[in-house]
Amino acid sequence: MPPKRQKTSAVTVYTRVKEYKDIFHVDNGLFFCNYCDLSVEWKHKSTIDAHCTSKKHLSQQKLYIANERNKNQQTLRKDGTISQAPTLCQIYLFRVFNKHLESLKTIFDLKPISIIMDETSDNCARSVVNTLFVFHTHIKLVSVNFLEQVNNSTIGQTLLPILTFYNIPLNLSCLFLSDSAAYMKKCYRNVLKPIILQLIHLPCIAHILNLIGETWRDFSQFSLLKTFLAKIKDSFVKSPARKARYITHLRMNEVALPYKIPLSNKTHWNS
Repeated sequence: MPPKRQKTSAVTVYTRVKEYKDIFHVDNGLFFCNYCDLSVEWKHKSTIDAHCTSKKHLSQQKLYIANERNKNQQTLRKDGTISQAPTLCQIYLFRVFNKHLESLKTIFDLKPISIIMDETSDNCARSVVNTLFVFHTHIKLVSVNFLEQVNNSTIGQTLLPILTFYNIPLNLSCLFLSDSAAYMKKCYRNVLKPIILQLIHLPCIAHILNLIGETWRDFSQFSLLKTFLAKIKDSFVKSPARKARYITHLRMNEVALPYKIPLSNKTHWNS
């Protein structure tokens, strides 16, 4: 017996719209032209193509595009150009940033604040420390710092100038929230607590729950899942081509000393 032919997918008014994107739309089951505002028979492709090449359609399309261009030009300067990226960054972005910075200073000036600090990494594996201030309903990111090394000393050296910059006396800071990494606890104990006597350290509850959850990894019932996850990790680690692409990405972003691919590990929060 001859092989059966595979059934072709049914053509509907919606599949036709996908073929002629931005030219037609469906309205109450009818196939409407966006430019001519007329319904067109959609079952035969030749009929649609004939409409698209007709003089009336081409004329209406040209008129529509001209009207849209005029609308856009109303928002441009008289010379019809928009400032390029370097101009926006050097002039306008600087002004907007300073205005935002002044608003942050107004919110937290001489206020009893809580401090949130956390370390993460960017897409080039560089260490980034984010600092947030909390006062009543205001929770704001106030500083982003790139650090070559992250330890108890560098965290303290990052935070204290931020407090000075925002005019926050040391006797007004009341709470320090972070994860339970050893360097964070040591920073609180050896750097912050001796000079901010009233400061209380509040470890992140998500980190504590993670540490509790990690105990399940050692149960024999989860050995198969643990092996499966290890194999997935190996597929990323033991791939020279993937490593080479990542190193190339770092160098393209002007990272002087490219690191290996950052991988998750169960002790990261406690390192």
